[in-house]
Amino acid sequence: MTALICVDEQNGISFGGRRQSRDRLLCADAVRLCGRLKMLPKTARLFEEWPDAAEICDALLREEGAYFVETDDLAQADLDELVIYRWNRRYPADRRLRFLPQERGMVLIERTEFAGYSHERITREIWRKPHAER
Repeated sequence: MTALICVDEQNGISFGGRRQSRDRLLCADAVRLCGRLKMLPKTARLFEEWPDAAEICDALLREEGAYFVETDDLAQADLDELVIYRWNRRYPADRRLRFLPQERGMVLIERTEFAGYSHERITREIWRKPHAER
């Protein structure tokens, strides 16, 4: 199972149950990386330009596949791969990613920086368990 999540410089995920920010070039990158993404209905609005890429589900992280996660902290998820998009800014946050991928036995296999549409710099990190193949 793969999860994609956006965090700020302090691993903040959301504030008041809402995403901290959005960026359409980040969404385009996620679609290029994974193709089809499972997501909650409220997240699908981010992917209106890629309607075939958004698979609406009522619960996250229940079966195999790639999930775009906005407000869950992934603490209980059994992940083979974690893609972290870092906003490289500080936003207000009341929910945070509460673990480091290396604490789960994951290895950083790629770190890439790119310019977003509304963010000067976004960093994408791909973390994977050693046994997991893509």
